Amino acid sequence: KNISPIPRYANYITIFDNNKNKLDNCLITYFKGPNSFTGEDVLEISSHGGEFIPKAILTLLYSLKVRQASPGEFSYRAFINGKIDLIQAEAISGLISSKTSKNAQVQLNNLDGNLSRSISTIRNKLINLLTILEHELDFTEDEISFTTTSEINLILNEILLKIENIISSSNFGKAINIGIRVVLFGKPNAGKSSLFNRLSGSEKAIVTNIPGTTRDTIESWLEISGIPVCIIDTAGIIDSKDEVEMIGIQKSMREFKNADIILLLDENNPLEFYKQQRMDKLDKKIILIHTKSDLASSEAKSINSINISTKTNLGIKQLYTELSTHLKQSLTYDYSKDPVVVSKRQRALLISTVDLFN
Repeated sequence: KNISPIPRYANYITIFDNNKNKLDNCLITYFKGPNSFTGEDVLEISSHGGEFIPKAILTLLYSLKVRQASPGEFSYRAFINGKIDLIQAEAISGLISSKTSKNAQVQLNNLDGNLSRSISTIRNKLINLLTILEHELDFTEDEISFTTTSEINLILNEILLKIENIISSSNFGKAINIGIRVVLFGKPNAGKSSLFNRLSGSEKAIVTNIPGTTRDTIESWLEISGIPVCIIDTAGIIDSKDEVEMIGIQKSMREFKNADIILLLDENNPLEFYKQQRMDKLDKKIILIHTKSDLASSEAKSINSINISTKTNLGIKQLYTELSTHLKQSLTYDYSKDPVVVSKRQRALLISTVDLFN
């Protein structure tokens, strides 16, 4: 039957297909523009779930010349109609792809306009300063007191400091958005795949006593202290002429260079392997791990590394604690109070703004 829906009022409606067969009893809510998410007239259908009913309702709508929305089209329409700004639109995309609660909370804060308000404050300060300077051009020195250079520099330095503070949040924003890459690095048969399986909680990597089992990199995601962490198992580092092994080793070296944290594994002497690889000059967090410690005598265990055993779970909790402590110390940021820059576009624009001050 024909009805005149009341805005923001849920109507209990029975939906029939084109052959007048009953499809479902639904709640239909009408939002009249501009008081809707997109700023346009919107009709929301709340049906029962499952496989058949939603598809049947969509098929009916398609037969009535209704088309499926493109990816991100609702956010795009909301942006075009001035309901949200570009930062908020990016926050919606980030919220959908969030891997952790911290990332989701930061995106929600930006969706609520925290970052937008901070940028708007900076913009207004610049506009006010520009207005003062342009206004003074209409007068001579005898008519008004001009703003001094020191006063102008003071305002500009305050603006610069605010921008730099926002930029400083981008390291935290990058970590919670893209994640931290933790690479397992070592010789063949050092226990990398066993540790990878233990950390990821699955048997993704093949584990055998045969050196060089892992020929490619394998990834697994987990959350530590609210930060998404990508654990990467790599091929063992060894001199080889085997073409397949060489490709695996080249991939391992690429992951090594891109890593944020390196877990350096060795079953004999991790510190010696560390020195052999000349890793003391790297600007990366490196954790030395003595693997297969359940097989080593007490004298052979290392005092300068974490002794672990994936069979007995020795040292696994200590390793988690070490990773968690490092992430908390290096990525400390009060995102509940201060805005966080997450996207590369936002960071690049802020950096280019800072460059204008120099």
